[in-house]
Amino acid sequence: MTFVRTVALVTLLVGCGVKSGAALVGPTSNESSISTGASDQSGTELSLEMSVEAAAITQKFYEEYLTCMADPPGMEAGNVGGHCQSHNSFATTLLPANLEIGGISAAGADPITCAQSFPISFRVVAVPFDDSTQAESNVIEKFSMGEITIKVKLTNSPGELRVDNIICPAP
Repeated sequence: MTFVRTVALVTLLVGCGVKSGAALVGPTSNESSISTGASDQSGTELSLEMSVEAAAITQKFYEEYLTCMADPPGMEAGNVGGHCQSHNSFATTLLPANLEIGGISAAGADPITCAQSFPISFRVVAVPFDDSTQAESNVIEKFSMGEITIKVKLTNSPGELRVDNIICPAP
């Protein structure tokens, strides 16, 4: 993958707007935009502040990961994926072990993108939740043959949301 293609991938994030009770995160021009306003079935406003924060952290995690994959440190040339997974400032220290447990790497796919090739584009969707210790975001990746949705699990410890696991869809 060329650097230009990866930069294009990072800049092709799409979104902006509320759809199905979720907030989409994605840049317009050079700015990120996060939409809010979802409510639960009783009409009460959901705690979207943390949901939107989780989506923003997920987006930053993916941007940092893709940048690392496109331009890895020279000393890690033989282990780019492992280095970029374990040296992401938006991830917990347990992320690499959690990714290994998921088993997608053994099938030949990248455990962050859940595919053998990088997507054309992706968008991050904030998922409403009511747990102060864990959060979830969805990443919808677009490929030439369609889209896949990845669940990103975040942990709130110690007082900061960090990506803790990525759940790839069943093949």
